[in-house]
Amino acid sequence: MKSKFLTAVCSLLLTALTATAQFIVTSSSPAEGSVNVPLAGTISFTFNMPLDTSVHYGEDGYAISALYDGFFSVDGVTYSGDLHTIYFQVTHAANTDYVWIVTGARSQSGQSLQSPATMNYTTASSHGLLVVTGTVSYMGGPPPPGSMVAIIDGPVFSDEGQARSSALVLANGDYTMPYIRDGVFWPVAVQDFNGDGEIDPFSDLIGFYDPDQDGHSDSVVVSGSSLSGIDMELTQLSWSVTAREYLDQAISVANTYAPDQQLRMVASISDTVGLDGTCFGWSYVFYSPSQDRAMAVIISSFFTEVDTVDAPEFPPNMLNVPLGFVDSDVAISVAEANGGSQYRAQNDLDWSYARGGNFYWVYPQGNHVFWMIEYGCNLPDSTPTYWRAYVDMETGQLLYADPVSADEPHSTPQNFAVLENFPNPFNASTTLQFFLPSSGQIRLEVLDVAGRIVRSLADGFVPSGFHSYTFDGATLSSGVYFARLRSPSVTKVHKMVLLK
Repeated sequence: MKSKFLTAVCSLLLTALTATAQFIVTSSSPAEGSVNVPLAGTISFTFNMPLDTSVHYGEDGYAISALYDGFFSVDGVTYSGDLHTIYFQVTHAANTDYVWIVTGARSQSGQSLQSPATMNYTTASSHGLLVVTGTVSYMGGPPPPGSMVAIIDGPVFSDEGQARSSALVLANGDYTMPYIRDGVFWPVAVQDFNGDGEIDPFSDLIGFYDPDQDGHSDSVVVSGSSLSGIDMELTQLSWSVTAREYLDQAISVANTYAPDQQLRMVASISDTVGLDGTCFGWSYVFYSPSQDRAMAVIISSFFTEVDTVDAPEFPPNMLNVPLGFVDSDVAISVAEANGGSQYRAQNDLDWSYARGGNFYWVYPQGNHVFWMIEYGCNLPDSTPTYWRAYVDMETGQLLYADPVSADEPHSTPQNFAVLENFPNPFNASTTLQFFLPSSGQIRLEVLDVAGRIVRSLADGFVPSGFHSYTFDGATLSSGVYFARLRSPSVTKVHKMVLLK
């Protein structure tokens, strides 16, 4: 009897321990700090539970989310029979240091990766002998679990640098990055704040070395000796505000170019505007009568950009946006009360936008300056659809809302149009969509700020209806690009922001 009782207790304990086990990386290959790693070989990560291979992260679509730096190519991905291990067949470059950081994965039982895993190795005969140490903090205290640091040989937020060492941050905030060689580097700290397994500067925590507290990342010079005291503070670089909160700043910037600037349009710059009317950044488009030129001032919590060359052009009779316009939070609340909430209940939104201006070609009834609130989604067959509401920017009154019913919840545009690409900004691919009321010849191209064609996405006869094209900017530098859609009778241009 006693033996059966103990067996039952042990079984229950084993079941409880199994149920509460954390999903982690148990080993990797090559081993941390390996040297003389073959140029052609296999990189692997082993987990304590089977991987859910139906989950795909990032543009590469692997079952794990991994940041890797160094010059090499991934030639194939396979899994062990028990799905505990993922193998990357890679081709390395000679005499190069490599960094891998695994930030996300999911077990077949639905558990997310408990903690990131880092791996440093080199194809050279030896590593650098120096270290960089410091402390990472968050809101005056230790950082959240899963914080990581890396040292990059190019500026933060540029596509010029490669990570040369990485490490996990200890619970008290201390870190030590090993294997450093002499050089100029930019330290950075990151943490997956939203828990999606991927690092995104718009939603996660970022920190960088900034001893002069000017808000810009500073470099460190490693020359013959290790560095200590390289402290960083994690922060959420991107936060959301309503459209009016950056208005005064935008006006001030615009007036430095011409004192007679007139506000012509306000628009959210990401593919998601919150139900509180906030977005992480807004575009303010001005027109100067004296210069007969439009300019766009794009402002977010961590960058301000001015475009004096390729800002949208407006008809000469377009009304100005009043500087005391009803804010975006009011416009969203009006839209929600007049069909927006019902549309969201019927559809999983893929995007939501807010644009304000005198879009009389969209709503010709009267002559209004209004918010155009748009919710959109992709149907199971990938057909894009959207719902819109127009809210007067002076009075906050509803002008128009697409009907929403249980039988016909989707709205379809009736005019030739370039729809917003989403996501925008993007890294490194985005989807461009347009609608043709009738079949015809079109050309869809992507141009850089100098007007040079960097990619041709479509050129030929296209049937009527919705069309969707993917633009992959992985090989391009961060910056502003333009999608141009041309037909024999109409040309449309849309601005996109590539951020890496």
